[in-house]
Amino acid sequence: MIKPVSSQAQGRAPDTANTPRISVVIPTYNRAHNLTRAIQSVLSQTCPPMEILVVDDGSTDGTEQLVQQQFGSRVRYLRQANAGSAAARNRGIEHAGGDWIAFLDSDDEWLPNKLATDRAMILATPDLEFLHGNRRHHWSDGRQDNGRQHQPASDFGDKRYLLAVWGIKTSTVVVRRSLLDRLEYHYNPTLKTCQDYEFFWRAVVEAHRVGYSDALDVIIHITSDGASRVRPQCLLIQDNLTAISNALEWCRRSGHPDFEKILVKRRVMECLHLIRSLGSSHHGRKKLYALWQARSELAYVLTGSVRYKFF
Repeated sequence: MIKPVSSQAQGRAPDTANTPRISVVIPTYNRAHNLTRAIQSVLSQTCPPMEILVVDDGSTDGTEQLVQQQFGSRVRYLRQANAGSAAARNRGIEHAGGDWIAFLDSDDEWLPNKLATDRAMILATPDLEFLHGNRRHHWSDGRQDNGRQHQPASDFGDKRYLLAVWGIKTSTVVVRRSLLDRLEYHYNPTLKTCQDYEFFWRAVVEAHRVGYSDALDVIIHITSDGASRVRPQCLLIQDNLTAISNALEWCRRSGHPDFEKILVKRRVMECLHLIRSLGSSHHGRKKLYALWQARSELAYVLTGSVRYKFF
């Protein structure tokens, strides 16, 4: 069951672009070996946030002791029974006091000017409500890339483009509180993966304006234990289908018909992707079970093609 957006937290800062107060939410689960780096990268910002909230999703590796001993009162530590990263981010949002919420995964890090760049964009664009940015990937074997170099930054501020691609990284995202309060719900805890994109798509559609920073001030560390790398491909695709379907239904309920076609096309393409993956897997039973669970989405291939003629 998806928990609706709760009432505003006590002591929340007023929503104003003149003095943006940024709360940083860091969910974590058994990532004590990486968490120090993430927290320290926030504490090293040239433009410090209003607060840092670490939401511990039931870790058993000494995360609580690490946070208390190394950072003390500089970090607000919240602990919950293990419920997944979506539930942890939702709890961070609920307890955050800022009028802007920035998200950082516990295995990623920010370079020192990240929040200064965000603050400058917020001040320069009064109707900005959703902000994300460029990123550099670092792999455990030492490889790294140089971010997005060959694509116009304007693409990543375009709502239609963002609904059609996987173009947003959680650790780059900053969202205005008033936008969060207008959404029906935040992160969907029923999804194992892709809950971030379901949230992003709805937030992007609802936002008055979307901003994008081309500055390379976020490092995404590619680890072997990420949910999207250990979950079977068919189940990842199934999560994608559910996320797209949920966002599509939300668009209809919320009166955003202009974006429906983009999501319908994505839904159809993911169904075809699922069918292709079935033929290349040795896990026949799991794949067939996933196909059966996705039967409503697969049926939508026909209705979608009739209604929209694949564009």
